[in-house]
Amino acid sequence: MPLAFDEYDDPTVPGWFNFSQVYAWMVDAAPDPAVFVEVGAWLGRSTAYLARRVQASGKRIQLYVVDSWTGSPGEFWHEKEVARYGGELFAVFCANMTRLGVLDLLHPIRAPSVQAADEFADESADFVYIDAAHDYESVAADLRAWWPKVKVGGWIAGHDYPTWEGVQQAVDEFFGRVSLFPSATSWIVRKLTGRNLPS
Repeated sequence: MPLAFDEYDDPTVPGWFNFSQVYAWMVDAAPDPAVFVEVGAWLGRSTAYLARRVQASGKRIQLYVVDSWTGSPGEFWHEKEVARYGGELFAVFCANMTRLGVLDLLHPIRAPSVQAADEFADESADFVYIDAAHDYESVAADLRAWWPKVKVGGWIAGHDYPTWEGVQQAVDEFFGRVSLFPSATSWIVRKLTGRNLPS
């Protein structure tokens, strides 16, 4: 498994990124072609890592990036940074992605998570990673919105489990049981049936 800081990671981009092993594993396991969706990008550190991994793989992976770039309500650090940059962070994200040479590999969608999910057909994504708002209601809504978008045989995963109580509660209630990447504080589930809710 890759180290937290490897050749594809650039720590000069601010952010909370300790799940490189999840992204590396998913790129390696992905079919060709594939559709990946990252829900929650902030300033793009994890996005750039994933894009560089995709680029190095040579696979035809369409990489969609969903974020409002206005921060998560009630999260002080988000609100402070958003205010510092004049109300939203999309321009900062794009500048970071341009500097790292990956902007042309991305399909950014500037919208709240649940709204963005409506732009995807059911069973159209091979991998969805959720790292948006961390309160219970938001995570539960994200899971309801994105689970139907995952193909049978595809994967859905997310960050901040179990470090955020709301994340763990929503994930446990929705899935019942998940696999974990403990060092990456991430959960992951493979979709094995075509049902809109997990079996």
